[in-house]
Amino acid sequence: LQDWTPGLATVGGTTTQKQVLASIEIPNGCLNQIGKTLRVTGKIAMTNGTSETPQFLIQLGPSWTTGTPTNICTLTDTTALTAAANNTDFVCRMVVNAAGATGTVQPGGFALTQLQAGTTAGAAAVESATTAVTAENLVGIAGTSQTLFITYIGTSGTSTAAQLMDLHLEMP
Repeated sequence: LQDWTPGLATVGGTTTQKQVLASIEIPNGCLNQIGKTLRVTGKIAMTNGTSETPQFLIQLGPSWTTGTPTNICTLTDTTALTAAANNTDFVCRMVVNAAGATGTVQPGGFALTQLQAGTTAGAAAVESATTAVTAENLVGIAGTSQTLFITYIGTSGTSTAAQLMDLHLEMP
């Protein structure tokens, strides 16, 4: 189990612009075992634009300079939010189904978003994949480690700062 304290707040973004809230290096070879589970939990504080339905991506892959990470958990709020300060708690589980250079992981998880004031019902997001996701290089070839990314996307309008307040990573 590893825990991280709050990260830096992003400056916000335009519609569909990805904002990387955290990146964590995953040791070589630690996901090269069928049944291996990685569990990521955390809390994000954000201020949304009017009618925004935020999306949270937990991604696994190479650094942005050497390729594009694979979306493992895709959590999209199902209710448009008001322009206000919100908190989101999220969980993403990935279980290795096939190991190796083109292995697969079965994702699962959810996110819950509510106004920081706690005055109205929140929005829910359930992980949307129905089959295993191919995640390249689960074997962890020497010198080619994986990076876990926590990413926020505003799906409509302009969002202001999002900040990862709390992050926990479990690799039993």
